[in-house]
Amino acid sequence: HRRRGAILGPKGSGKTTLVLEAAAILTSRGRSVEYVQLRQGERRWNRQQLAKLRRALSLDAIAICDGFEQLSLFDQWLLSASARRAQSGLLVTAHERCLLPALYVATSSLELTLALVEELLPGWATVRRELLVKLYDDCGGNQREILRKLYDFCDDTTSVSAVLDAAEEGWHQE
Repeated sequence: HRRRGAILGPKGSGKTTLVLEAAAILTSRGRSVEYVQLRQGERRWNRQQLAKLRRALSLDAIAICDGFEQLSLFDQWLLSASARRAQSGLLVTAHERCLLPALYVATSSLELTLALVEELLPGWATVRRELLVKLYDDCGGNQREILRKLYDFCDDTTSVSAVLDAAEEGWHQE
């Protein structure tokens, strides 16, 4: 794909986590990486983001644009064309197909949710599977939202049983 491509997937499916891991690996291998994140509603880059992108395009670096779909179609094309012209790498995340070829499509599943929660809170997923199924459905499979809701009931000193009790009592008291 000539060092340009997209990680696609719905909100909370792990796109940002994946590109940050890729950036860390590339950096550890001596590659220069510039990461820019656009939040929902941000249609333009700020000065700091523009400086990072210019650096990436001038240093034979890899530019990572997280939230590519926030940009106008023209700005997406401009960034892609600039990276192609500079022969720089460009990795983006987007919720849907975009101008760049899809390298990976992130998905969410109940099984992945159960595995993530089990890794973070041993015992939780096996003891209260039905609670996690409901949370998965309530959050539409958005892993980030699921983990945020779980965080509301947890802190570093909370035992799994206390978390389970709090979850049963106050799950929908937001």
